[in-house]
Amino acid sequence: MTAQFPDHIIFRDERYDVGGFSNGPIFLPNHWGVETESRCSANLRGYTVGYSVIDDELFTTYLFLNSKDGLYPMIGGVTPEDGVYKGLKMKVPYDGKLRLLKDFDRKYYMHIGFQAAAGHNTVLELSFEKGKLIEIHDRSEEAQALRAEYDKKYDSSPLTILHEGWDDFKKLHMKFD
Repeated sequence: MTAQFPDHIIFRDERYDVGGFSNGPIFLPNHWGVETESRCSANLRGYTVGYSVIDDELFTTYLFLNSKDGLYPMIGGVTPEDGVYKGLKMKVPYDGKLRLLKDFDRKYYMHIGFQAAAGHNTVLELSFEKGKLIEIHDRSEEAQALRAEYDKKYDSSPLTILHEGWDDFKKLHMKFD
């Protein structure tokens, strides 16, 4: 499997990768009657989503869909061009946490799935209630501690320890609090 394109989020004028959702994904194409398929091995889901936190509220602001049957419905009042929905501003009534990731250290790159949370120097968890931001938890120091613990055991790239250190590497993905 290839490393995957993550969703992204704009928070306080900075772009982050979305590193997970505590209560499952926010956007699923099948909720809009779209069955997606992959255009490339780096996007096996066949879609990517952009979010923004605007005035402490969560919005979907960008979508890319690769529709299996070529049908692209209007979503949020936006008609797509080539599967791209630009200019969206759909409020999301999400209850749960989103993990935001930035400043990835390529030392922890794995050519499979989504990159580990602790492989990033900046790890934030935003808590939402009905789409309203209620808490920000900076877990960057915890991520740094996990990297340090990992580095004590393995002095090489995760690519070289797949068999001997896979369980340790999985810890770098970090569970939600």
